[in-house]
Amino acid sequence: MSEEPRKRPRKKGQARAKAVAKLLGSIGRWLMRLCGLGLLLILPMRASAQLVEGIDLRWVLGYLACVAIATAFTNWSDKKKAIANEWRTPESTLHFLELIGGWPASFLVQRIIRHKTSKGSYQSTFWLIVTLHQYLAIDYVQSWRWSIWLYENALILLHS
Repeated sequence: MSEEPRKRPRKKGQARAKAVAKLLGSIGRWLMRLCGLGLLLILPMRASAQLVEGIDLRWVLGYLACVAIATAFTNWSDKKKAIANEWRTPESTLHFLELIGGWPASFLVQRIIRHKTSKGSYQSTFWLIVTLHQYLAIDYVQSWRWSIWLYENALILLHS
């Protein structure tokens, strides 16, 4: 029988330093994700603030909270079904919830429970939805300047 090679005993300080470095790396990654989400929310929040002037803010926040909770629960449920090898939630349902305003919740839940983060086709559609929200937000703030330009040029192309 061969003997297992002996490992050099670690000093307590080395193990602690490694654990602290791992924790700081994890915290750093989460801070970067939250900063990224915060940046992605700037335009939609600005447009939403302009859009809901005169509407009771409780209704708007209630709607957003309901969509966020529904999106988070649906993603969590789909992950649970995937682990149990059960019938899954259709991706179209997940994308619909993102489209109606649940994309920030989906962004967070995907990273917290590591769900749908490596499926390229899902991520492509998810980021297309995020981009659409960004476009609509900036276009709304600019009084639909880009949409009007696209519409007018599409008419010119169709009539030529």
